[in-house]
Amino acid sequence: MPKDTTEYSNVLIALVVSPNEDGSFDFPSLMEKIRTVQMEGLTWSKSEPGVEDFHFGMKRMLVSCQITDKVSMGEVTKALQALGRPEGERAPAADDDDDDDDGLFGEISIESFDRADGKWC
Repeated sequence: MPKDTTEYSNVLIALVVSPNEDGSFDFPSLMEKIRTVQMEGLTWSKSEPGVEDFHFGMKRMLVSCQITDKVSMGEVTKALQALGRPEGERAPAADDDDDDDDGLFGEISIESFDRADGKWC
C-alpha cells in the first residue's frame, strides 16, 4: 500500500480507547500510561479524558491529541497498542484472528480527525 504523502501541518484527533478489561479499569492510570507515548510531532491534550458507557456496562475513554506531519497516526496507534505488552513481544499480525492481545486496549479507533486550521482533510 503506498504511503499517504498528503501533508497536514496540525491535525486534532479524538481517539476512542476501549480497555482490554471489564468495566473496572482505572482510567486516570490508563491516561498516565497513554501520555508516556512521546514522539516528535505528537502532543497529548492536557484536559482530562472523557469516560463514557458504551455497552453492557463497559466504559471507554475519549482521548485527544494533536499531531504534525512529523508523525503518522499509524505510528501513534502502534505505540499505544504496544503499551502493556511484555518487552520485545511483537504485535499480532494484521491477519491474525486471535483476539487474545495482551496489550492494554481492546480497541483504539479515531472518533474525529480535523485540521487545526479548520480546513477539510
